[in-house]
Amino acid sequence: MSVKIQAAFEPISHKMNDLFNELNKISFEELNKPIEEGKWSILQHLEHLFLSEEASLAYINKKSQFPETLKVVGEKGDEAIQAIRMYMDNPNPQMTVKAPDWVTPKQDEYTLVEIEKKWRKLRVDMQTKMESLGEEMMLMDLYRHPFAGKMNLYQALQFVEIHFNHHLKAIKKIVDL
Repeated sequence: MSVKIQAAFEPISHKMNDLFNELNKISFEELNKPIEEGKWSILQHLEHLFLSEEASLAYINKKSQFPETLKVVGEKGDEAIQAIRMYMDNPNPQMTVKAPDWVTPKQDEYTLVEIEKKWRKLRVDMQTKMESLGEEMMLMDLYRHPFAGKMNLYQALQFVEIHFNHHLKAIKKIVDL
């Protein structure tokens, strides 16, 4: 495995492991209870993160079939990541962004085991795909954020981490971890 790809995956893997270790101590009822009416439960936050990464991998798989159409992404992707980081790190954003329908949880209740199993498999699939692409393809516009635009895969992994951290903060408002 590429050292650079492994380094990009390491933080998100550790954070996922730590989160599931903590959540395994919490009851089914607490995991499915939203902080208030109209807000997501812990497991809905997790399902949203899973759906987001699943849609990302589907897009990467589709785009990688047509390498001749790809372009290198540099500063523009870095600027998009900085904008996303500033927005998601802001404790009192001036506006909120509604999740697109394809990454909105559809159920009222989930089980932690169900989400963990499919999310871990997805992470393995994502890492395998990125390893198969190689370093040169990792720099191409294989990822498109719905609001921030095209990014390379290193920038996409930065987004995955920023997005995870954002929802981790929301989860911590629901339950003390």
